[in-house]
Amino acid sequence: MPADVDTWVLDLDNTLYPPSNGLTDQMNVRIREYLSQHFGTDEAGARRIQSELVATHGTTLRGLMTAEGIEAADYLAFEHRIDGSAYHAEQALPRLGLTDHFDGVFDILAGQGWGWRRSSSAASPRPAPRSTR
Repeated sequence: MPADVDTWVLDLDNTLYPPSNGLTDQMNVRIREYLSQHFGTDEAGARRIQSELVATHGTTLRGLMTAEGIEAADYLAFEHRIDGSAYHAEQALPRLGLTDHFDGVFDILAGQGWGWRRSSSAASPRPAPRSTR
């Protein structure tokens, strides 16, 4: 590790495991299930809504937070049993044989106190630029 770096923050998705493992497909199914329930629509409608949210807001979560006033924790409790939560990391790291290489897990909800934005017109499930420097 470089001398001037004492902490690395890694995103599991498509970083510690490849996109070919199918997790993104599983996440999208789960996201569309949430959208179907929330909007009272079928899978095709949920797919359309997801595409619109991503095109307009960058991610489904940001779109739901901005346009629908959804709290991140509520959405993540449903969708992120698969991705983005401490639960997800705790399930994935042993399967990848990487548990001993990490001191801890910093998930999307923990990030809210570290420069991550919450529900507002500027909501973003991505870190604020100042938190990644």
